[in-house]
Amino acid sequence: MVERGWLLWGLLALGLPGGSPLLPAQTAIRFLDGKALVREIRAKAAAAGGCLVNFWATWCGPCVAELPEVLHTAKTLADHRIPVVTISYELMLPKTTRKEALSKIRRTAAAVSLKLPILVLDDEDTRILDEAWNLPGPIPVTLALGPEGKVRGRIEGRGEREDFDRLARILRKLKASRPSGKKAPPSDPAAFCLEMLEVYTAGRFERLPEYFAEGARVAVHVPATGRTTIVPFKTFLEQARGFRAKVKSFRERPAGTPTVLRTKGLASVSFPFEAESSKKGAVRRSHGVNSFHLCLVEGRWKILSLSWTHEEGPGPGAKPGMSRR
Repeated sequence: MVERGWLLWGLLALGLPGGSPLLPAQTAIRFLDGKALVREIRAKAAAAGGCLVNFWATWCGPCVAELPEVLHTAKTLADHRIPVVTISYELMLPKTTRKEALSKIRRTAAAVSLKLPILVLDDEDTRILDEAWNLPGPIPVTLALGPEGKVRGRIEGRGEREDFDRLARILRKLKASRPSGKKAPPSDPAAFCLEMLEVYTAGRFERLPEYFAEGARVAVHVPATGRTTIVPFKTFLEQARGFRAKVKSFRERPAGTPTVLRTKGLASVSFPFEAESSKKGAVRRSHGVNSFHLCLVEGRWKILSLSWTHEEGPGPGAKPGMSRR
């Protein structure tokens, strides 16, 4: 779908963590600059109808002391599909290297069993974040963000259980009152997969995480080298965005009727596709087969794995020199 010559992509969910589909099986740590960090947090809040954000660092005693409360709140909010993300200021400590920061964060996260996404601010200062959410400067700070990315509640300094419960109530209320502007996910697994394809084709990458199970990975096989690599789902999104930025237009459409196998809580969907992209006047056509494996999570389908074969040229049903629309 993204790179020429890639024969197979597989989204491999490494297992849904016990009890909470929104809590990852292990701590995911990434380094982002201020602009990218604000953009990602706002996207999460918009997609989920709200988001809890905790600012901390291992060198901050009160920050570490409240992490168990952050995790407790994350578990309660997971039932309402409200994400919790922590932002580390580890690199704000002078002369701290990325390697040192990563080691300290992992050690502290393991000590308190913190299995939440951790975004490390990879900037010289915090001004971009301060301006985005009117932050006071000192940490810890915890914010309840509404779907528009605005602060709806906050804790400045170390929070207690009742403080976090207050923010959780704010987020649950926002979630419950959120207008149903978009239609509910299809209950039919084939319709669900076709809708995901439409979202991908339209370039609405901020919505793609809604369709996939948390903790997914992407397996990429490159025929030219015979090498298969597994990358995080976030990397897949970045690569997809990069590909779309290089082409003038892109279309992908089903080229046949989906085949569906379904049992209680599980489903398998496959269908042929045709794709077309243009770049600098040159048109590239390809075809293949998309195969999805899904499971029901809280009554909604989630994609556990996705693989597709990819071949250059028009599909077998297309006429030479023409692309079916």
